[in-house]
Amino acid sequence: MKDFLNYELLKINEDITLTVGSILFIIVGFLVAKIINFLLLRILKAYFKKRAVDVGRSYTILQLLKYFIYTIIFLTTLSIVGIKLTYIMAGSAALLVGVGIGLQQTFNDFFSGIIILVDGTVEVGDILFIDNTYGKVRYIGLRASKIETRDSHILIIPNSKLINNAVNNLSHRENPIRFHVDVSVSYGSDIKKVEKILLEVISPYNKYQMNYTPAVYLDQYGESSIDFKLYFYSKQIFLIDKHLSDIRKDIVHAFHQNGIEIPFPQRDLWIKNGDISGPIQ
Repeated sequence: MKDFLNYELLKINEDITLTVGSILFIIVGFLVAKIINFLLLRILKAYFKKRAVDVGRSYTILQLLKYFIYTIIFLTTLSIVGIKLTYIMAGSAALLVGVGIGLQQTFNDFFSGIIILVDGTVEVGDILFIDNTYGKVRYIGLRASKIETRDSHILIIPNSKLINNAVNNLSHRENPIRFHVDVSVSYGSDIKKVEKILLEVISPYNKYQMNYTPAVYLDQYGESSIDFKLYFYSKQIFLIDKHLSDIRKDIVHAFHQNGIEIPFPQRDLWIKNGDISGPIQ
């Protein structure tokens, strides 16, 4: 049995020899690492749940622990085989010189992933506004992260983009966020009545007091309408589109009941024939 385990499969030099025993040790090592990782994750998840630890923070700790365990097993395995760390460093240096330019972005994403996991600027469960899209962070890997949009699409975002670009993290605040609805009425409308109706419409959606009361601003005088902005506050960030749609429906219904006209674009067309010209509306 001993002779079988010491049977040499590959010998590179006097220090590096691959035997049947070393192959079995590598397999057993990774199986042990997987079992340890599984047990620790189960224990820590139960502990985090009991202590009500933030989901993003607990995910970060679990990910870093998993990478640490596999790194230790990997380095131990190389040591058993006979590969010294000095060889790895020398080989890595040569490899980086040869393909460094091609892997530059990959390494950038890799180290950005480590920064995200350690720094906590973006965490699992956070709601981001990126590339003109709202999305919820579902997974943070070492190279890329997965973000689920409101249409249930999964975006694969390189980690370097989350670090180097401006990202609006809407979860990093406890206060509600201000949104607005654009509203246009005809020039013959009573603007005081319009303001009153808009505030009545938004009242059921207003769950905050003090500094978060709704407001109606006259935005501009348009070509065919007087344009208002109805501002309100909400914590329903991820599904805000539905709330905006409901508010717009209520505004249309309230305007119809109170005789407020929502105008459509109008243009004056001049037709010239000889000496006769005039507007056609």
